[in-house]
Amino acid sequence: MIVVLLIILGLLIYNRRVERINEANVILYAEDENITIDDSLPVSDKFGKEAKDELSSSYKYLEFEIINVSSRPRDYQIYITKNSFNTSEINNRFVKLYLMDENNNPIDIFSNNDIPSYVDLNYIKDMPNSKLLYTSKIDKYQKKKFTIKVWVSDNYVSLSKNYFSFDIRTRAV
Repeated sequence: MIVVLLIILGLLIYNRRVERINEANVILYAEDENITIDDSLPVSDKFGKEAKDELSSSYKYLEFEIINVSSRPRDYQIYITKNSFNTSEINNRFVKLYLMDENNNPIDIFSNNDIPSYVDLNYIKDMPNSKLLYTSKIDKYQKKKFTIKVWVSDNYVSLSKNYFSFDIRTRAV
């Protein structure tokens, strides 16, 4: 009886290990996975969507790739995890996000005229400090390129220097 319990326990532990290994089959590659902006120069949504250079510390963009190193297709999520500051933070509803594919076409909720702010994104149930940007499927050994643009809304007013920072991540689901 004890031997049977040990075998069952061993299989459960092995299955969890395989699950964690499989989650690592979809990876994110970028020069830097962190974006930090300040409120020194808020910009309009039109400018935020169209700008191609980081002209101020209030507007940033990051190019990154999602790579499936697995021998089978995978569902994946791109999400962001907010970083905390000891200093003042920009109000979440004034932080605008815009996700594009490799052809600079907006993806999903980013394709309408209302650019979502951080508060408009949904939390991930099993990761309460993270917000979902995008969910899709990736073929075996495939690579997909993305660009995320982030800026402070031109509706934002502050009398002191404030910041907003997050890390961009991916996972297989």
